[in-house]
Amino acid sequence: MSSTFKKLDGMPYTAYLERCCLALAEAEEYSTDPYLISLVRLQHFVRKIEQNLPSYELEPLWSPTAPIGMYVKSLEGELQRFKYSLPQELLLGSRCHL
Repeated sequence: MSSTFKKLDGMPYTAYLERCCLALAEAEEYSTDPYLISLVRLQHFVRKIEQNLPSYELEPLWSPTAPIGMYVKSLEGELQRFKYSLPQELLLGSRCHL
């Protein structure tokens, strides 16, 4: 939410952060760990959208280097991969359709 209001930048997604996610998944210490891992990865996806499709209000002179449909198609595929990577218990407890 803070990135929406441009007050704080989210934590950059690095190889170290991915290793932390993998360590959390392997340890299975808390029942909420899958939620945290999924939220971190979802935030990474959202940052990619922000970087590839800037808001016209914030950057009115932005001109894409490729057709907008190409960006959307690429992001759509990535969203589907994210959906299939979610743990089953997150999908079963969710009413959200990705």
